[in-house]
Amino acid sequence: MPLLSSLLPDRFPNRCPSKRSFKQGTFPQKQYRGLSGAVSTITFGNKPTGYELSLEYTAVSNEFVLEIMQHYINSEGGVEGFSVPPIVWVGLDDKYTTEYKGSAASVEDYIRAPDGIRWRYAEPPQVESVLKNRQTVTVLLIGGIIAA
Repeated sequence: MPLLSSLLPDRFPNRCPSKRSFKQGTFPQKQYRGLSGAVSTITFGNKPTGYELSLEYTAVSNEFVLEIMQHYINSEGGVEGFSVPPIVWVGLDDKYTTEYKGSAASVEDYIRAPDGIRWRYAEPPQVESVLKNRQTVTVLLIGGIIAA
């Protein structure tokens, strides 16, 4: 077992979730309404932000719960951004590839945040006791491009 104090905020625990829910990010934009009632929308960038990722780990050990909780503490409760390991995305089926706007696209291309997205905790992890020494942990993360 790794020392809890050695878990860096940049290293989210490397385990495949039991359940995953992903919400695509949106483009930063602002709407303006004129006196005539006409609406103009201005986009402030060419990359989406505000991704949401909910991860559920069912019937995990107390050791894994401590690992998640310590990561939350080490990332200062959502202040420090981090990357999620590739195992978080395991299970996406890439066989549904189709031609879209002249290039091949797959479901995985849209149900996964692009590389370079940094994640933060949207709220503290939720822990539910399901069996003796077994817990279900739910983590809600928000992702975006972090300014350097």
